[in-house]
Amino acid sequence: MKREKYPVISPDFSISKITKDTILLMNYDLLKFKSFNKEQSRILMKCDGIHSITSIIQELNNVCPEMYTEDTVTKFLNRMKELKYIHENLIPIEIHIIGKEKEYIDNKDYYNPTQLYSITISVTESCCLSCGHCSQSAPLGKGKEFKLDKLKEIISDAGDLGARYLGVFGGEPLLYPKLNDM
Repeated sequence: MKREKYPVISPDFSISKITKDTILLMNYDLLKFKSFNKEQSRILMKCDGIHSITSIIQELNNVCPEMYTEDTVTKFLNRMKELKYIHENLIPIEIHIIGKEKEYIDNKDYYNPTQLYSITISVTESCCLSCGHCSQSAPLGKGKEFKLDKLKEIISDAGDLGARYLGVFGGEPLLYPKLNDM
């Protein structure tokens, strides 16, 4: 007897609608992005940890029998598992995703995110060099510095808004005296 599997989108990926029928999977830690067409999106939207592979095939086969055969759906899900876009559980697990629904614009070729994904902060103007290519025009020696309390507040707020990446620059960020405290 074959054991049923329940596919779910990997927690490493964010899922967003690009259009009414297509989605985008994003892993900002790995800078990995992949868009999916209408047919693929229908399969992936069923990968919620509640639907078994068998139930996904049955539901989609009712929509379009020639498109969603057992073979095509299974091959696609196996490829998504291979690429680590999905995981397969042996028991159903209901997952609640909390956050704003992504906006999509019909008949447009762009995506309008409604969540903050990264933040980059210049923590100091101080620098020990005078590089000709420096876009910051940092003064040589001592310059203005970000107050640690304000910096922590901004980072915390960015995290609450969904930021998964923090970039730190300056001047020379290693000259920021409270870098470890940050």
